[in-house]
Amino acid sequence: MLVVARKLAVEHRARTAALRIIHDQAADDHMLAAAARTWTARETACAVLVDQLDRWAATHLPEAPAGVLHTETLGQLVDRLARVWMRSQLLADAGQPATDPQVRVAAEQVSELCVAYDELVGDLVRGRRRLPKSQTPTGPGGIA
Repeated sequence: MLVVARKLAVEHRARTAALRIIHDQAADDHMLAAAARTWTARETACAVLVDQLDRWAATHLPEAPAGVLHTETLGQLVDRLARVWMRSQLLADAGQPATDPQVRVAAEQVSELCVAYDELVGDLVRGRRRLPKSQTPTGPGGIA
């Protein structure tokens, strides 16, 4: 599962780089087209990875039919965590000081999502929550 979460972070970094080019007023048409294709490919790769996480969760985490339904799949939560973590890393790479409001918000979001993940997994194990079914049909596969 950690390998797939790491791949999500890498995809989000590439997605963000493409998005910067797409929003660059100085980018020419060829650059914009290439960046748009890259962004679309990265989005698709993220969806496949989220599906792999959801398949893993369906086979490795207990199912509690009586548990309260969680609002997102485990893959979606890990995807949000990877996205926010990557944003915090990009801010750090840009040399933003820890006192910068964007850096503080990103750090708080990473912390909150980590707590949410821990609480969700604990609730799943105790049978208090259940996950929605994955919504991304990608065919056979899973986490290798």
